[in-house]
Amino acid sequence: MTWFRWPVRRSSIVGAVGVLVAVAATTGCSVRSGGTIALGIDTDGQPVAYVHMCEGHIDGMTLYDFDAGEQKLGTWVAPSPVTSSATVPLVAPPDGWKVTTPLAELQAGVAYSFYGWTGDNSWAAWGPDVTAGDLAALHAGEVTWWDGDWGADGNHPTNAVTTVAEFHQHACDPWSPSPAVSG
Repeated sequence: MTWFRWPVRRSSIVGAVGVLVAVAATTGCSVRSGGTIALGIDTDGQPVAYVHMCEGHIDGMTLYDFDAGEQKLGTWVAPSPVTSSATVPLVAPPDGWKVTTPLAELQAGVAYSFYGWTGDNSWAAWGPDVTAGDLAALHAGEVTWWDGDWGADGNHPTNAVTTVAEFHQHACDPWSPSPAVSG
């Protein structure tokens, strides 16, 4: 399967926040955002997730289509909690990573959200909102990620496109440990 490269669309952050608020409200727990995830492509054009945790950990990652009722288009479970960084090719994850929902083909013009989670809802990692076109615009070694920028109008988050090294260097810049989302 050949992947589209993913373009960035930020309405998914609103959807992800909605999920966090719903989880917190229904479980009585708080979900702290402790990291960020960048998405890129490898030299074969296949998607890769780059996790960078600033605090806490995640147990896995999920790709969602929030416009389709939060449909899961891929879910990956880590062999142990990710507490610092990880590189995960999404089509062929490294040994130990378990695929519970195989990666679906991305459709043109659809915005997708990528989210890192824990089994007990204690931590989260934000991934970018992207489209197949956003990924297609990337070159191997480039990633797209939400760096905290809310765009010119202040209401629409925008993704940065950087090298993988720049992502890891600046992944925690928008953070001063974030407050928990509570219900």
